[in-house]
Amino acid sequence: ANRIDYRQDQDVYEADGSVVIQQGAMRLTADHVTIEALSGVVHASGHVHLIDPQADVTAERMEINVNTEAGVATHAQLYAPTTNSSISGRLLQRFSEYH
Repeated sequence: ANRIDYRQDQDVYEADGSVVIQQGAMRLTADHVTIEALSGVVHASGHVHLIDPQADVTAERMEINVNTEAGVATHAQLYAPTTNSSISGRLLQRFSEYH
């Protein structure tokens, strides 16, 4: 990122400008990201792109819990390589790793 701030009292990281987050096989890029370290919730906005072994998602905004892999993507497109299928919509929601 171009800039990273840490709010110790809330255990929250804020990153701006060309943000890249890598956790295992998951890679997230965006213009702005807020990470709530205690809950594992990541809020991303602006040219959001998430790649993991099961999906390739681009979105305007995304909120994902990295612990449960549940999340919501707004104005998003999803490509699932295992089924060679593509989905797009105003709101896509993932309830867990497999649902």
